[in-house]
Amino acid sequence: MKKSLIALMGLSLALGLSACNQRPDSPSESSLPSAPLSSDSVDSGASIDASIEGSSSEQGSDIASSSSDRSEEGLPSAWSESDLAAMALYLNGYTDLPFPEGFTENYVEASGTDSDGECFVVYDTCEDLSSSYALQLQESGFVYDELSSSEEEGYFTYFHDIADSIDEIGVQFYYEQGEFNIFAWIEEGTPSSETFPYDEIAAFLGKETLSASEVPSFALAEGEPYYYYSIEEGYKCFTVYGAIEEGSDENAYVSAYSASLSALGYVVSEKDQVARSEDFGIEASYMANDGSFYLLLSQYVKAAVGDHSLSLLPTDFPSDYGGTSLTKEGIAFSYSYICDAGNFIQFRNASKGSGWIANSLAFDSLKSIVITAVSTDFYGILSLYVSSSPIDETNPGTKVEPTQSNTVFTYNIADESAKYFKLIDEQNYASKNSEIVINYSVA
Repeated sequence: MKKSLIALMGLSLALGLSACNQRPDSPSESSLPSAPLSSDSVDSGASIDASIEGSSSEQGSDIASSSSDRSEEGLPSAWSESDLAAMALYLNGYTDLPFPEGFTENYVEASGTDSDGECFVVYDTCEDLSSSYALQLQESGFVYDELSSSEEEGYFTYFHDIADSIDEIGVQFYYEQGEFNIFAWIEEGTPSSETFPYDEIAAFLGKETLSASEVPSFALAEGEPYYYYSIEEGYKCFTVYGAIEEGSDENAYVSAYSASLSALGYVVSEKDQVARSEDFGIEASYMANDGSFYLLLSQYVKAAVGDHSLSLLPTDFPSDYGGTSLTKEGIAFSYSYICDAGNFIQFRNASKGSGWIANSLAFDSLKSIVITAVSTDFYGILSLYVSSSPIDETNPGTKVEPTQSNTVFTYNIADESAKYFKLIDEQNYASKNSEIVINYSVA
């Protein structure tokens, strides 16, 4: 089944976040739906894949065909009573989905709950009804959604507003290997507001009130609303986004928002588009992309006074070189050409591009970095550079040489003002490490 997801223009990579199971309400967003169920997951005319659970007549019972109450002469022309009961159950009382003209008496209703949620499911071994069912949906007020459809792959998605609700009815259908499949579900809408949603952000952050003196708002195109939602699992954050004026310089827009944060006392890394405030207990990540501006807010709690260690493990990185940032224990990092190569962290060698990692926001005081190599055979020893300010093209930092004990490389940092580091593979061998431990202190 194809359900729409907020794609956030690559934020899952840029900011290490997951997408939300919501359909975009602004045309400036992209929707990246998952692939439809293949016919391999549907046992022709009898059963559906075990990943769909539940039943139209009783939650949790075996999936069954509903063939009662259908016309005994010719093709059926309307949903049976059991079909309507299933539709009402899985679509929150909605029962106006048009019956597909051309379904045979052997069609199967197999509704239930899958990993995406509850859905009304029917399929039939019949001719391809895509064109005629599209017309039926349009006549019933459904609107075609091009972003979550693919003519090339043969699946088509439509949506219908629900009265007095921000939610919609979503329908997707496709024809594959002689079967016509229909899925319908409740698509959760994204709340919106004509003004910046300070009250909703305050509730998420556990604050009684919140104002522009703590989180700056951002201007949108005339008449455009602020959309917002929260993620409560994993990296917990509150997202606000909206369409900016057409033709705006997005880099200038980001720079202006960085300046707004700095003016309120945030420590800002404009390069990585992340900022945090110890006074307000807020961390902000932001970006402009494809005509929209996105702001992600989360709680920031400074580490307790004393010595601390942070371990970077293979599982903190993707399985390819496509990642660019991560956040762990409240510390934001940017990196390039580093991946989880199975049971070790691999930095690409210098001849192919040099893998590197650096912190985006300052540590209080770096003390040492300890790296455990998988093996020192054909091993690229990493170079460490530290500085009191962000390390970049204009500030290369001061190099720190390691001491070696078997496969362990220890970089002791004597400079008490060192708050930023960069580890980089400058050798012609890939650097393969089981763990990187960053030791720092908080005063």
